[in-house]
Amino acid sequence: MWQTLQTGGTLLIDDLETNLDPAYLHEVINLFQNRNINRYNAQLLFSTNHPMIKSLLKDDEICKVFKFYLEAHVHRLSDV
Repeated sequence: MWQTLQTGGTLLIDDLETNLDPAYLHEVINLFQNRNINRYNAQLLFSTNHPMIKSLLKDDEICKVFKFYLEAHVHRLSDV
């Protein structure tokens, strides 16, 4: 994670809440939202089913993926 923040890459985590103690979810998200820490515009891309995480993000920061047969459709929550 620190390497991503220091280089400006993208960190991809599947099921964020299962790979990270829920007590630290808010702190990890804040690291990527804080421009003083995230000086290189690193991105945190993750999947989750944890309802609390939605309250930590703005609607334009959340995308929903809808799977229909063999196709996936991605929509920002602010557009749905």
